[in-house]
Amino acid sequence: MREAKLVRIKGREFVSGGRVMSDALLKFVPEDNLKHLNEASQERWKQLKSIASLDFGDCIIKGFRIMDSDFPNMNGDKLWLTPPSYQGAEGKYHPIFFMENKDRWEKLEEKIWNEYKKKLKEH
Repeated sequence: MREAKLVRIKGREFVSGGRVMSDALLKFVPEDNLKHLNEASQERWKQLKSIASLDFGDCIIKGFRIMDSDFPNMNGDKLWLTPPSYQGAEGKYHPIFFMENKDRWEKLEEKIWNEYKKKLKEH
């Protein structure tokens, strides 16, 4: 494991490397242009509200999906957040991004929801 170092970007402090999760700068990228997909794919993705990317400075994780849900999330919204995953040959989905520490995942999830709400107001 490499040694953690403190980096300043646009007046904010980030920790690069090590085991400390910094207060990551979140970049939200809405993907609302699905017109190039065929009808079957459009149906499958009709629940998709947005795709988000997380920017940790020297590491960017793309592919977090925000989708409609039948159940409320931590904010009471009927939306579901899923980390990036891939579909295996057997049809089962496998996570690409996973956090063992539930508290850190919930903090990260809260940041994503806050950024999502902020971007919704802008559009």
